[in-house]
Amino acid sequence: PPMATLQWCTMALFGFAVYGPQTLITMTGVETVPKRAAATAGGLLAYPANLGSICAGLPCAMLVERFGWNGFFPSLVVVSILAALCVLPGLNTPSYLQSKRMAAEAS
Repeated sequence: PPMATLQWCTMALFGFAVYGPQTLITMTGVETVPKRAAATAGGLLAYPANLGSICAGLPCAMLVERFGWNGFFPSLVVVSILAALCVLPGLNTPSYLQSKRMAAEAS
């Protein structure tokens, strides 16, 4: 049925939307540290991300119980906007390697 296809596509998109930023955060952390600390940085960044994934179910369930699905999805939009605003200050911050190259070029 067409509804099943729509649901499958929506869940696939939702999975991509969750996994993509989690991967990008880990990649950013790995790129901003020296090579010898890359694995440690990846692990330290992956741990809170996975812990957050584990703990996310309870507040989401509480939102659905209190406000229903019509309140849950708008709250996801608000949280996404807040997360984007938190990341925004570091948007043009150079990585560790870029900083190192700029320092080498300046001297």
